[in-house]
Amino acid sequence: MNKEFLDYLLSISEDNYLEFEKNIDICIQTSNNLGEVELDFSWIDIVEKYIPFLKNAVENPYQEILDVADSKKLYENRFLISLIIKLNQFLETRHKEVLKRMNLPRERIIKTKSNVVLAQEDVEIETKIILRKKEDNKNGAAYGLSAIERIERLQEVLSSIIINPFFISLQDIKLVSSPIQRSTVIMEDPNFKRLLELWDFLENYLLVQKTVSNKKIQDKRQELLENKAKNTAFVNYQLFNSMNLSYVNEEYYHAFLDKIIENIVAEGGTDDKTFKKMVNKKFEESYAKKQNKEKNIQAIFNKSIDNYQKQIKDAIRCLK
Repeated sequence: MNKEFLDYLLSISEDNYLEFEKNIDICIQTSNNLGEVELDFSWIDIVEKYIPFLKNAVENPYQEILDVADSKKLYENRFLISLIIKLNQFLETRHKEVLKRMNLPRERIIKTKSNVVLAQEDVEIETKIILRKKEDNKNGAAYGLSAIERIERLQEVLSSIIINPFFISLQDIKLVSSPIQRSTVIMEDPNFKRLLELWDFLENYLLVQKTVSNKKIQDKRQELLENKAKNTAFVNYQLFNSMNLSYVNEEYYHAFLDKIIENIVAEGGTDDKTFKKMVNKKFEESYAKKQNKEKNIQAIFNKSIDNYQKQIKDAIRCLK
């Protein structure tokens, strides 16, 4: 921290702070602007595991099914087409959810506005903290593909199934719903056995999402934020007041030293060597005292800042 500002803080009386704290009117606004939806991508692995069985069932229909004249009446065909439609809707929904998630704002904001009426000044102080989350592009990624690319690949495979002549020939078929009949074909055919598992999975799957909405901070948290915001406002105010100290102090010090030297030379009280020795000695003593004082103040200030940052993090964590 700037030594000059430390000196300035040391010069401030407790009464000044108490007056500032007594007359401050502070407003805190918090927003959890994430609108965040955390998606569970584990379902992609499951669908990827079952999609080959679906593709095989359409491209290489069960022989017993082909022997039946009116294939649209067969329950297994109705089940197969119903599953394809259900999976297509499922993938479309998941695809939209992921795209939506990628476009959502991901930030939390804390804004404070302080108004202080002092004897000689009216002060307005505003602060704004924005926390922006970085997107985790690895979530749901595998095989060198992102989650959205894996979903789109599944959609491409399903599209190739939908344009298969066998599927097209059954477009007007009557669809089925749960519970699925456990026919011999469905229970014994390797493809249909797996497709029944896929059906059950789609029926029972619940999208795992957590919507983080704006929350009102509990009274205790609000009080903590207000106290720390007051301290921050006071430090900012003092920092603002100290901005011109360098120019003022430098001008003052030069004038002061010029006057002392003029007086010493005029009175002839000492020679130049003795004067320089006295000045150097006094400077070294004063500088040593100043260094020790600054170290103590710096340690206290650093501790206060650490506590302040910890409490701010705790306050922000309550927004999650």
